[in-house]
Amino acid sequence: IVEQRSVALITMDTYRPAAVEHLRLYAEVLGIDLSVAGSCEEARAAIEEAREAELILIDTTGFNPYEPITAQRWRGLLNGAYPMEVHLVLAAGTRVPDLVVSTSQCVDVPSLRLLFTKLDETSGYGGIFEATHRTGIPLSYWGTGQRVPDDLVQAQVTRLGDLLLGGQALTPGSAADQPWNRQATPAVVPGIKAYSR
Repeated sequence: IVEQRSVALITMDTYRPAAVEHLRLYAEVLGIDLSVAGSCEEARAAIEEAREAELILIDTTGFNPYEPITAQRWRGLLNGAYPMEVHLVLAAGTRVPDLVVSTSQCVDVPSLRLLFTKLDETSGYGGIFEATHRTGIPLSYWGTGQRVPDDLVQAQVTRLGDLLLGGQALTPGSAADQPWNRQATPAVVPGIKAYSR
């Protein structure tokens, strides 16, 4: 469903080479503004500048779950005056012990959701179930291919059951055509934070 909402994009991922340029390209294709923030203070200022947007997406740097300090860099945004949803972005093929460690770094974050990518690159989906079952964190979206935004779909518990019983993930480009994807209700996984007015 295309909602035609006004969107602003902020990136804090200034560590990876060319990460900003990749996101700038997406922003140009989508016709939306991109701001670059090197700190939580700069990100808050960018949020203020974009306050007229209906949806503000904030891309943060990834973190090593085995180095807790790296998981804290973006937390300064949560202390602000803006309501936020936090989506912990994880690869579907990640080993269960590593998923447990990753989610444990963020389990105290309000409005946290799990967003799994690369469903098309694995045949084992038990980690998705284990992550949400062990933590109680709801699922939000699944990435089923490399086409953005076509291959980003809302997660559904019934579809997860199908996958666990041997079903296949969507092939790239087929997301919109799946009947189980229409009028999907998000179930209950930091990579992207969204502030929605």
